[in-house]
Amino acid sequence: MFQSWCFFNAGLPLGGQSTKGFAWCSSGEKWFQDLGRLTKGTGGLRAGDVIFFEWNMTAGGLDHVGLVESVNGNGTITTIEGNVGNRVQRLNRPLATAGIVSYGRPAYSSSSAPAPTAQLRPVLRIGSRGPAVTELQNLLNAKANGLLVVDGIFGPATRTAVLNVQRFFELTQDGIVGPQTWGLLLAI
Repeated sequence: MFQSWCFFNAGLPLGGQSTKGFAWCSSGEKWFQDLGRLTKGTGGLRAGDVIFFEWNMTAGGLDHVGLVESVNGNGTITTIEGNVGNRVQRLNRPLATAGIVSYGRPAYSSSSAPAPTAQLRPVLRIGSRGPAVTELQNLLNAKANGLLVVDGIFGPATRTAVLNVQRFFELTQDGIVGPQTWGLLLAI
């Protein structure tokens, strides 16, 4: 839940629903898997990845989740994890024995930095115009299989595409693109 809360507040909701995220490690892993963004093992692990741990590999089932802060040259990783001794901690773990089962890679805008947060985006609605609407239309076309004309004008077709995304991801269906809808579109 801690990881979901952090990503939600950064405008990158995990779990596909802006207010729910995931409370169970296995549901978080499944969400990344369904998006095609899950890798088993540790090959290719990098900063910003959400890692899933299993402490007792014979028992089956995931036990814990963390966020990779860095992959270190000495065979360790630095993570930020919640629910460790009833607090948030930065930990160094040996990569070979950390119990990492898999990791998910959120949809950051580049390979090294999180996508700009939704809070930096303007609220858009019917009649809005400009570069932010162009960005929205491109996101809808790329991420929601839209066939919008990218013209920088928030018209009826753009509103319909926004409503479809809001309905699919169980957001408030108002056709207005605010922080929750921006956050979702930037994360998927």
